[in-house]
Amino acid sequence: MFDVFARYLQDKADLTEEELQQIQQVCIFKRLRKQQYLLQEGDINHHVCYIMKGCLRNYWVSEDGLEHILKFGIENW
Repeated sequence: MFDVFARYLQDKADLTEEELQQIQQVCIFKRLRKQQYLLQEGDINHHVCYIMKGCLRNYWVSEDGLEHILKFGIENW
């Protein structure tokens, strides 16, 4: 899994193998199923996320029950 992320990083910056190993040590990989949440209401995100495959959406639900999409996150974001 890390190889996809490493290629993305190498496209953005010239990193040494040692730097990539340091990054890999702090990475947490999480696989989400369709309709599964990355964060629940009230959770505080302390991480930066990278989307390897698929699409995520950031939204909120108003008091009348309507979903309001703020943004989409697509592959390689």
